[in-house]
Amino acid sequence: MRFVRFCACAAVVTVACGGRRDAPVISLTIAPATATVDAGGSQRFVARVTGADLPVAWSLAEGAGAGSIAADGTYTAPLTAGAYHLIARAGDLSASAVVTVGAISISIAPASANVTSGGSLQLQASVTGAADAGVLWSMRESGAGTVDSSGRYTASQAPGVYHVIATSRADPSRSAAAAITVLPQPPTAVNISPPIAALEPGKSVRFTAAVAGSQDAAVSWSADGGTIDANGLYVAPQTPGRYTIVAVSHADTSKRATAEVDVGAGIAVAISPAAVQIEEGVQQRFIAAANGSDTRVTWSLAEAAGGTVDANGLYTAPRGPGTFHVVATSAADPSHSIAAAVTVIVPAVSVTLTPVAITIRPGANLHFTAAAVGAADTRLQWASDCCASIAQDGSFTAPAAPGTYHLIARSTADPAQFASATIIVQTAAAIDPAAVTLAAGDHIAFTASRPATTWSVQEGAQGGSISSGVYQAPYGHGGTFHVIATGEGWTATVEVTVLPADLADGGGPVVARTRTFAIFWGDPGAWAADVRPTQEAVLRGLDGSDHLRIAEQYLRGAAAGTSFGGSFSDPSAPPASPDKADHQTVGAAACAALQAGGIVPAAGDVAIVYSAASFSPAPSWCAWHSFFVCGNATLLIAFIPNVKGSYGCLKLGASIGCNTLSDESNAAASFAVHELFEAMTDPLLSAWTDAAGEEIGDKCEEPRCIALSTGAFQLQAEYSNAIHACAP
Repeated sequence: MRFVRFCACAAVVTVACGGRRDAPVISLTIAPATATVDAGGSQRFVARVTGADLPVAWSLAEGAGAGSIAADGTYTAPLTAGAYHLIARAGDLSASAVVTVGAISISIAPASANVTSGGSLQLQASVTGAADAGVLWSMRESGAGTVDSSGRYTASQAPGVYHVIATSRADPSRSAAAAITVLPQPPTAVNISPPIAALEPGKSVRFTAAVAGSQDAAVSWSADGGTIDANGLYVAPQTPGRYTIVAVSHADTSKRATAEVDVGAGIAVAISPAAVQIEEGVQQRFIAAANGSDTRVTWSLAEAAGGTVDANGLYTAPRGPGTFHVVATSAADPSHSIAAAVTVIVPAVSVTLTPVAITIRPGANLHFTAAAVGAADTRLQWASDCCASIAQDGSFTAPAAPGTYHLIARSTADPAQFASATIIVQTAAAIDPAAVTLAAGDHIAFTASRPATTWSVQEGAQGGSISSGVYQAPYGHGGTFHVIATGEGWTATVEVTVLPADLADGGGPVVARTRTFAIFWGDPGAWAADVRPTQEAVLRGLDGSDHLRIAEQYLRGAAAGTSFGGSFSDPSAPPASPDKADHQTVGAAACAALQAGGIVPAAGDVAIVYSAASFSPAPSWCAWHSFFVCGNATLLIAFIPNVKGSYGCLKLGASIGCNTLSDESNAAASFAVHELFEAMTDPLLSAWTDAAGEEIGDKCEEPRCIALSTGAFQLQAEYSNAIHACAP
């Protein structure tokens, strides 16, 4: 921003000696002329008067709502975002400075998570735009668990979806929510001891069962040979053979455990497992028992190079493949033994490393990420050139001397497998500013400490554009991007953070409360059987849901609500491919179907039209919304074609495990809610969109499992300005 220098007019002044001289030029300036201050933060401004000794008085052009400024020029920002003007006056002179106060925003990490009932989770809240970064933690629902002052959430015993709220201490009107799904305790598990036994005919052994995950520890016993009583006392039959003992949980009959009994005359030995396949170096526990009065066994290996086994049956596989045998021998009669076969395999190991090439400054810190895939042992050994430092967690410190260095991450399981990275350490060349945060679509001028021959963006057009050092952030999306300056024999990189493109209010009308109808146009046999009942359940369940509340930030203070007005059928054949340009055809059909059903359309009515027609070739869109004048009201309409005709649209309904509905039903429900949100926040295509023209649903075509009062449905996320991200 330019500031104006005020000057007094030059005057001719007669002096005592008879000569003359020009009067001094008087001017007033403020430094800095522009500044950005966090809400509630402060900034010192200095006013300078040249050419005269005049006192300076400070004021704010916008009054008390713009904050306050002390006599020494210390400005304290308000909590409300905006651009404010500081005025300095000295005599007849005045000058101004502009202060930009950013909006306070809060985010919680993680934004959603699963916790077992009674468990705990540490949440982190980040506050931007405020001098006071503190938050106050609370729960939205009563009986949903507790959250302490550090953000540690402790779940209740009742399963459900609950919300932890972080509220800005600086501005209590600003908050963010994390959705926590409390899952029931793990299902009941049953274990039997001993898991294997050897008995002579008619002899007995007592089995015990332990039940985990339930306060009901009772089990029912059964055997496919011999007898076992309610207390687990088993009596072997007279016929030799292998028999199975089963313990079934009384609390959950789907949970059970088994034990094996070998029955034979004389000394016999049983072992479990009888055969196993494991990776090299991995351990396996074997259990064995002998019959008779002395059930002890001794352990050994049939092959000298077959690994090791300790006195308790814990076997460690050797390095290298092969088939080996673990032997259990009766302690009472060493002439009786049994062997278990162990097949040792060598996994195919590979190592990945990120980044593989980078240029940094001397002494800079960088974290490398590596992974060993294909082996049970995922450990890595790190190494680097003699003058560079690498920790075993991948933390790298560049040496002080410029040069090219190398880093290696090597698999512990297979040292022959490794990945390497090249690090170029350069001095002198740098970009100013060294890091910057911009809104989508904004621009900034960078300068290089050396003459740059080229400027580029590492991520290409996705990361924005740059010409002669002037960087233009991308429209429509945010992210972290890298601007690169290149000169003769040097390069320098600066990281640019582009904030997500929030929706902007175009001033057009919004609809806070709707009456929503479902209209099925065409042959009902064209849809999967669960499509219609699913759409009706979703449209009934949205009202009062946390999902619908996402729209409230765009409704200018109104609460969001929707009521389901019912379903109607139109058996006539729908057109082959009504695009949005043909919204009159769809609107007329929706209007006629409602009127035929006795509905008098009113303001705020939304008709979602499901077409039985499958488009071929498939269009580039999956659904759209518009409006149509029906009677004396403007009817909001949405059109959803049969997704069978579009692989891309059907794929968006692919199950994520939320429910057992068909992919067609999931896709149609997601598109319906997408268009309903956009009909509420941009009904006449003149209200809430981003710089790229995308609406609340266009920016977040990501499937989430959403709990409504009528069930769990696979719906897409919706964009939230409050968190600058997609909200479930």
